[in-house]
Amino acid sequence: MDRIKVFIVDDHLIFLKGLITLLNEISFVEVIGSAINGKDFIDKIENADPDIIIMDIKMPEMDGVEATRLALKRKPNLKIIALSMLCDEECIKEMLLAGAKGFLLKNIEKGELEKAILMAMKNKVFISEELHELLPLNFFKNNNNLL
Repeated sequence: MDRIKVFIVDDHLIFLKGLITLLNEISFVEVIGSAINGKDFIDKIENADPDIIIMDIKMPEMDGVEATRLALKRKPNLKIIALSMLCDEECIKEMLLAGAKGFLLKNIEKGELEKAILMAMKNKVFISEELHELLPLNFFKNNNNLL
């Protein structure tokens, strides 16, 4: 399997460094860059060629929802996975409708992160199991562009 190139966007430096360390433990992943907010990401993405973006949502200067929309306009084949401490229904819906291929909580374990990356590469949506109850049962049926 070719290595999957991952770019990380998060404004909390200690979390960002920890996530890079965790991703470097996954044999099929190569971390190719990082950004500290959405604006920094949009500036850097022009010169990067990632397969997967792991995107925080609440960040200064430009949040993850806006950065996701802008990035997908410029590079429609990007696969973006939201990663946040937030877990309300509206936030999840906003990210998914902006084009994200997944939504993970920051308390995930390595196996769940691996699964989300692999599913995104197959153009499938992955959401942390503990978030399933927040989304109405008909959300994916009514938004079949997510699948």
